[in-house]
Formats: sequence, structure tokens, C-alpha cells
Amino acid sequence: MNKTAVVETTFKGLCRCDIEKFDVGLDNELELVLDIDMNKEVLSFPAVYGKYVGRILGDGKTLESNFIQDQNSCSLTALESIRDECVIVSKMTEIAEGRYNKVYNMYVPYDIENHPSGNKTWLHSSGKDVYLEITFSKNFLSKYLYIKTGTYTKVLQGDIEKNFRRLVLEMTDKPEAGFRILPDRSIGVIFYDEAGNEVETFFTDLDMLKAAIVGVRYVKIDK
Repeated sequence: MNKTAVVETTFKGLCRCDIEKFDVGLDNELELVLDIDMNKEVLSFPAVYGKYVGRILGDGKTLESNFIQDQNSCSLTALESIRDECVIVSKMTEIAEGRYNKVYNMYVPYDIENHPSGNKTWLHSSGKDVYLEITFSKNFLSKYLYIKTGTYTKVLQGDIEKNFRRLVLEMTDKPEAGFRILPDRSIGVIFYDEAGNEVETFFTDLDMLKAAIVGVRYVKIDK
């Protein structure tokens, strides 16, 4: 049986604060090896990587730290210091154990350096490495979809909306795009939260998905 080779790309994650000064074993920069082939005709991946640091229990008050220093000293000194001085992203997660039915996982966000979302908009280009970026947003979730276009062809958001059904159907055949059609004809789409976690979001029809588009532009992916 032939197995499809996994292509990985190395990125650098940049912390939004000086996390090293807290001496908790986290660096200001991380090397991230992600299962992403930058040569693919379709790309979709988060602009942020979240490093898990602890959680808030369902009562909204009780903290649990993921730092060894706090666990060894039975304290929350490191976690509380970082929470007071750094950007922390908290995401609610439902659980089926213990006293509470939900917790709030806490992450220190690292911005992925050279993520295509940070590239400038190209107004004129004939290069082969031109991608169309379609940005979706809903309920604090985001999705960046990149489609390789080859040579430059001017496309406005209105053109995308006009051919939206065809575009979505094409994307469902490309697993890396993160679209799927469910048996009831609704659409499941992989979005990303503020910590870079995958969250499948469901749309009852194409019009609802189309309404989630907040931007269309050309970006250039440097090789």
C-alpha cells in the first residue's frame, strides 16, 4: 500500500510578551514543525499557536497551573504572575468528569512568523506564487483560506460570491481546505480559535457561509 508522504514546514512562533523573564521553561520564540505543504494549491492553517499553561475550573475562581514550579510548591505564583503581565487566551471546554462540567483552558499565544495573513496585498503581479486569500470570521473564530491562482487574474469579492457554490464544492474535495458537506446538506468548516485550536463550525446553507467572508485579497507566498 502506498502511503502519501507527509510534508512538514518549520515556522517560528513569537510570544507576545517576554515570557522568558518568568523562568518557567518557556521561550520567547518557539520552533513549530507543522504538517503543512506550502506548495499545495490550497492552504488553511492558524496564525497563532497556543501554549497550554493551566486552567480555570467551572466555578470561575479555582486555578490549576501546568507549571512544574507551581505544582512542586503547591502554589499558583508563576501562573498568576504570567496572567497579570502577559496576554492569556482562555477557551471554555466541556468535560465529563469531576465536579464541574466545563473548564477554561489557558494559553499563552505565539504568533506564527511569516504567516500569509501578515503578507501585504498584491495589486499587480504575474508571478507563479500568487495566492488568493479568503478570510472568514464568526464568533471570535477565524479561517484563512489560500488558493493558488497561478498568474495574476483580478478577482473581487463579488466574483467570489457569484461563484461561491462551485468554490465550496471544489474545496470539499481537498481535505486540507477544511470543508465538508454533511448528509443534511449543511456545511462543516474548520475554523481556528484565538489559541490556534481547530473548531468545526456548522452552517445550514451556503448563504450563511458566504456571509462569514470578511475579506478577499491576493497575497504572495515567498519560496
